[in-house]
Amino acid sequence: MEKKYKTEKDPKTKFLRIIALKDFSDVKAGDKGGLIGEEQNLSQEGDCWIYDNAEVWGSAYVSGDAKISGNAEVYGWARVYGEACVGGDAKVYGSARISKNASVSGSAQVWGAAQVYGRACVYEHANVCDYAQVYDNARVSGNAKVYGFAQISGNAEIWGSAQIYDCANVCGNAWVFGRARVCGYVEASNGARIYGNVKLWANKKSWWIDTSIKDSKDYVILVIKDRFRLFPSDIKDIIDYFPFIEENYVKNIETIRQLYGEKI
Repeated sequence: MEKKYKTEKDPKTKFLRIIALKDFSDVKAGDKGGLIGEEQNLSQEGDCWIYDNAEVWGSAYVSGDAKISGNAEVYGWARVYGEACVGGDAKVYGSARISKNASVSGSAQVWGAAQVYGRACVYEHANVCDYAQVYDNARVSGNAKVYGFAQISGNAEIWGSAQIYDCANVCGNAWVFGRARVCGYVEASNGARIYGNVKLWANKKSWWIDTSIKDSKDYVILVIKDRFRLFPSDIKDIIDYFPFIEENYVKNIETIRQLYGEKI
């Protein structure tokens, strides 16, 4: 296999500077690229490249036609491949995977076992971690955080200080922004707009939310006998609502907690 780059010790860091040995993509023979810990961090095949002062080290691996640029850092056991791009001051680490045509930029961080793929974008100060997945044409930006086993897909957009976590699923053309929280087993889709200080939590897989919800209160979603209901999260308010659904079923706060968990 003909090598596409060689390395030289960088005098200012503990890393190796890559130098192109031939023309490929937008790289010309002799161009100096970014920094790697060792040759195993960057494939000699494909058009993948590390630009500027970007760094890849540890057991991380960049392959395919992926691009790492700016001051981005990829480390740990992370993988960046396909035609994915990581740039700006972004960090990808842990066992994270960035693939296909996805991009991570700004000061965003993707870590843990999180995956970003398709044409998804994670940027600004957003954080995607744990086992979360962002894919299709989804966008996560601002100071938003996606974690747990949450999934963001379709044309969904998450921004502001919004948080999506647990097993929540935001998809379709849904938007979640402001200080909104979507967690538990909530599934928001279609044209849903969830914003303000609203919090949505479901005790088990609920029906999909496809309408706008804005409020300064918290809400919980309860699935009772397969029927979806949205309640203010204040315990007293929930008790006041229950007589309209199952008049003699819920007797007190402790019963509610036993049935639907301590989050209520």
